[in-house]
Amino acid sequence: MDNNKGFTLIELMITIAILAVVITVVSSFLLFGYRTYGGGTTQFDVQSDIRTTIDFIINETRNTNEVYIINVADVPNTNDGYKYVYLESNAIMYKAASTGFSAISKSAAIINNTTPVFEIKSSSGSFLLSINLSGASKGKIYSSDSDVLFKNVKTAITASGNAIKFK
Repeated sequence: MDNNKGFTLIELMITIAILAVVITVVSSFLLFGYRTYGGGTTQFDVQSDIRTTIDFIINETRNTNEVYIINVADVPNTNDGYKYVYLESNAIMYKAASTGFSAISKSAAIINNTTPVFEIKSSSGSFLLSINLSGASKGKIYSSDSDVLFKNVKTAITASGNAIKFK
């Protein structure tokens, strides 16, 4: 009676082949999950920054009495009693009436607007500020827009551009 314990070469090769197929399938699913998570995280970061910027602009402009769309070149370096929000070098900038300039968005380089950011519209005797921001990251473009109904503005000129002046 032969008592040979162990595996034959054929059994080992079949086991290794099956194990290789299983590892390939599992690693494909893990790689897919990793890429999906990374893309979702990037989209969340960009859209969150854009949304935070839009919310800041809404909070600053909602109760304004005067609002104008101006050219970015017309934003003064001195204090003239107005506040300014404008697009400059792929960043949304804010200039308060009493302080200097500061960037609103956390990641200034993501802003990717090729069209005007701000537009004043007339709607049923009221005026709306339409804000449209686009951001780019890793070759994908994400955008968000919002409208602000001015509570105290009685007259305004409908226009569009990349800078607003208000107080």
